[in-house]
Amino acid sequence: MLLSAGLIVFREALEIVIILTILAGATKNIPHRNHYMLLGVAIGTVGSAMLGFVSDDIDSYFGGVGQEVLNGVMLIITAIMIGFTVIWMTKNGRKSGSKLKKVVAEIESGSKKPYHLVSLVALLMLREGSEIVLYVSSLMIVAKHSILSILFASVCGALAAVMAGLIAYNTANQFVKKHIFTVSNWLMIFIAAGLANQGVGFLIAADQLPEVISSLWNVNSFLPDAALFFIRSFLGNITNPSFTEMLTFVIVIATMSTAYKRAVNAK
Repeated sequence: MLLSAGLIVFREALEIVIILTILAGATKNIPHRNHYMLLGVAIGTVGSAMLGFVSDDIDSYFGGVGQEVLNGVMLIITAIMIGFTVIWMTKNGRKSGSKLKKVVAEIESGSKKPYHLVSLVALLMLREGSEIVLYVSSLMIVAKHSILSILFASVCGALAAVMAGLIAYNTANQFVKKHIFTVSNWLMIFIAAGLANQGVGFLIAADQLPEVISSLWNVNSFLPDAALFFIRSFLGNITNPSFTEMLTFVIVIATMSTAYKRAVNAK
């Protein structure tokens, strides 16, 4: 049971760390970026704890599928926020000379603060964090181990996820250092498409959206569990998608990539 707690938290926390490290790389030129991101983490952590403990009431309100509806809505909103972040950073985050100094001055003076960065980080924490709270609280109910033991295993899982995510990010960063903004922006576009894809999947599971075709293809049996985990973390459910999930993925990729290219050309 302790191993289960550690693995569950590791899996969920790793998704958060991977996305946050990519987001950090894409927004590295924003003054006080760490303050905004830490504020988002704090808000999301508190919010996820609150959501986790009121999940039964949400489930009852939505007829037993409240968690699916909540997850779906949060994922879709997060995907939209990522899209805004990519476009905003492309237009404002890489300006040079006087334009960059002007933007920095406006941000530092308070006339232009990227508070949407706080919202984005908070939503990421809220979505994954609420699941962690639900999982761990469920284990506490059925486990024979003490609450402190389960919490300790959960903390170890979270720390392992942070270390694994940072090592992966720093290693990759050595190869893409000269093109970190372009690479991270494209990664964020695909992550946004994957989050929207998963959000639609939750809404389908809650009977809020139609599948149209339940499974376009299924390659899950041909891939190892580790590969499936990372594919789902970055791209959502594309190994066994419904028509609606895949349509969402394609639309988000097409829309965001078009907007991103226009923003690049407009600089």
